[in-house]
Amino acid sequence: MSALPKASPVAILLLLGTASAAPSIPVTVTNDPAHAVPVALQGPAAVKVSGDAAASSAVQAQGTCPEPCSTNGFADVTLFTVPAGKRLVIEHVSGFVVLPAGNVALYSLQTALAGSFGGHPVDHLLGPATPAADAVTLSDPLRLYADPGTSVVFHVFSEAGSGAISYVLASFSGYLVDP
Repeated sequence: MSALPKASPVAILLLLGTASAAPSIPVTVTNDPAHAVPVALQGPAAVKVSGDAAASSAVQAQGTCPEPCSTNGFADVTLFTVPAGKRLVIEHVSGFVVLPAGNVALYSLQTALAGSFGGHPVDHLLGPATPAADAVTLSDPLRLYADPGTSVVFHVFSEAGSGAISYVLASFSGYLVDP
């Protein structure tokens, strides 16, 4: 067997320097965890993040009603209308309500999803509320959804069924995602 001629280090460097780079082609390898494929990254990597998009599409909304909000025992405050092409994910709601002295109320956040009750609003009960004289506060962590083009409404219903609800301040925080 004949030996190959030895190339000088300069010739090898010249050959490497003039070689054209192969085009970048994505490669997908699927193996189970017991047969993992070792990978060493060379150069910059393009990373696509999937999952919770809260940081890039945060929504905070607040609403109130004129005084008095209601004389018939319930009040609705529209907080937000979901833009077309997006779904809203609500993660926290809080409220402050002034009721007639000694009265208590029920609180809900109304959203709408196409698959629920034929697209009609769905009441998500909130609470418990904390009374302080005639003012009530509530703060609830939750996870609710609202479809594109629908409104998010903070609803107060007085258990007495009458009397003026003097003031309502409500807010929520969440984020928008693609439906």
